[in-house]
Amino acid sequence: MSRVTRRAVLGALGLGAVGLLAGNVLPVDVDVVGRPTADRPPAPIRAMRAEHVGWVTGAGSANRTAQAGVAGTDLGIMWDDGTGDVLVAYGDTFGRGWAGHGGEAWPGWTREQADWRSNVLARSTTTDLSKGLTLDSWITDVPGHARQVIPRDHRPGVREYTVIPTSGIAIGTRNLMSYMSVRRWHDEGGRWDTNYAGIAYSDDRGATWHKPESAQWANTPDGGQGWQMCAFARERGRLYVFGTPNGRWGPVRLSRVREDDALDLAAYEQWTGKGWTRDQARAVPVIPAPASELSVIFHEPTAQWLAAHFNEALRAIVVHTAPALTGPWSRPRAVVTDRDFPQPYGAFFHPSSATSASPYFQMSQWGEYNTRLMRLDIETDRLSSAAAR
Repeated sequence: MSRVTRRAVLGALGLGAVGLLAGNVLPVDVDVVGRPTADRPPAPIRAMRAEHVGWVTGAGSANRTAQAGVAGTDLGIMWDDGTGDVLVAYGDTFGRGWAGHGGEAWPGWTREQADWRSNVLARSTTTDLSKGLTLDSWITDVPGHARQVIPRDHRPGVREYTVIPTSGIAIGTRNLMSYMSVRRWHDEGGRWDTNYAGIAYSDDRGATWHKPESAQWANTPDGGQGWQMCAFARERGRLYVFGTPNGRWGPVRLSRVREDDALDLAAYEQWTGKGWTRDQARAVPVIPAPASELSVIFHEPTAQWLAAHFNEALRAIVVHTAPALTGPWSRPRAVVTDRDFPQPYGAFFHPSSATSASPYFQMSQWGEYNTRLMRLDIETDRLSSAAAR
């Protein structure tokens, strides 16, 4: 398979042509599926630990996001847009009427009065994440105000509280963003109900998004449909979609489809543990419960797939590793706990983490209701992230 430049490969893959960290990039060759050209065995990982780099959103951030109407927000899903820039999607977002804690409006204010939007989208060209993540611009409705990009569902009979992004990836110059249509939040932690989940697409670098009904997973009455929160990955011309049920207490399952058919759910195959099938009922968990808000990336320095998510039972951000997308996936390693950073959730890798010795991810905290950039230090027999810095 012919070799191409690292920028061209990563741009085509949505794996981060930008953000290659000086001093943190190992000079490995990659082929057009983003895997090393030489088959190396995965490097056994001795230890992982996440370190805070800096706030990305909120009053305490260098980005001063309140100036764009983003005083409080969460998630921070990042992917290469196919041209070398990084798109950053956020969930429920509040402006001037944010209560100052959690996803809440000021007492007595409606969500609309609080300048609430279900989701917003920023663009970044940061190349050195060791100094933090800069948000260069927002998709706006008026100058200086981030607008909602994934539209709400106003069809008769659909009771939708909000619509939240869960993952993003570029296939060529088309950007895909998975989302969930939330019907109701429960009072108890980690539980909510969705109407359906889906894949939206944009052909103008994220400015406008479309939600085809052919790319929507309807939830089941018991809330057990397995792809209500999704995470994307790509390998050998196929899009892989990891899925969890609504809420934070389900397992992770895996499906795949040829890239050209990404918006046709009838073309998807599910992993059974032994092979692939069109019968969704035969899909088996690849990562056990509880898992939610998943992010998956192939980490070239260790020649392993990394999957990060919030584990409700452990009250921690955890990372699993695997030699292949189908597994076997390791037991969870806690890299951020509730003791370190109260009420953490969401851990979404920056695309440059594909080549960075120390991967970076964006993490939310409920009380602060804003996001931090975190660095994941990895120690193996092959490399030490601390030494690489």
